[in-house]
Amino acid sequence: MITCNCNGRFERAGFDADGLFETEGSFARLRCSAICSDEYHDASSFVEHVLDCMAQRASRAQDASDGRGSEAQGATRGQRLAGVCNFIEVPEALIPRCPHCGAPLDAAVDDTGALARTSLFQRQQARFRSFLEAYKNERILILELGMGQRNLAIKRPLMAFAEAAPTLSYVVVNREQAILPAISAERTASIEGDLGEALAALCELAGKGSAQSDGAQRLDHADGVRP
Repeated sequence: MITCNCNGRFERAGFDADGLFETEGSFARLRCSAICSDEYHDASSFVEHVLDCMAQRASRAQDASDGRGSEAQGATRGQRLAGVCNFIEVPEALIPRCPHCGAPLDAAVDDTGALARTSLFQRQQARFRSFLEAYKNERILILELGMGQRNLAIKRPLMAFAEAAPTLSYVVVNREQAILPAISAERTASIEGDLGEALAALCELAGKGSAQSDGAQRLDHADGVRP
């Protein structure tokens, strides 16, 4: 799985972290803003701590303003934070710090190419390249889902691989008109429309009985299906 999403949803959905190549990093990790090392830190514990502290501050402020202490105590953290502020300014004392140099930790995301110099990125990239090399002569499918058609960091290597692999097929599902590799039309397809609807229809087509005809009808109603 190669993705430019930084929200960590693939791991939360059960995908193996060792099978991911995150080209722009992940908000689930923190790294030293001074880049004193390649070390990463789990962001969740820091985020939970900050939100808990801010919720407590919001409760105290609310109690002081209207005296509804019992109401605030029974509220969830989200309810205590809601409406207090549109943007949470994290107090300096709560900013996570690098254990090595003391610089602030920052979200491990980047679209400038700096991440490409980190060991984690290079390991993910190496696994991705090894996977493509191992299966280049197999009948495989590249399924490109909802990705910006100008995202060359992902599309360029995938399309180059497709053009060099004689038995590979390439399918794009996107609201935009697809950019496809220069291979035979029999090995490519594009579905223009809502990703959720298209995937649901494809799942039905892979089923049995009446679900197949239902799925075909739903797929036909997409904005466009092109071979």
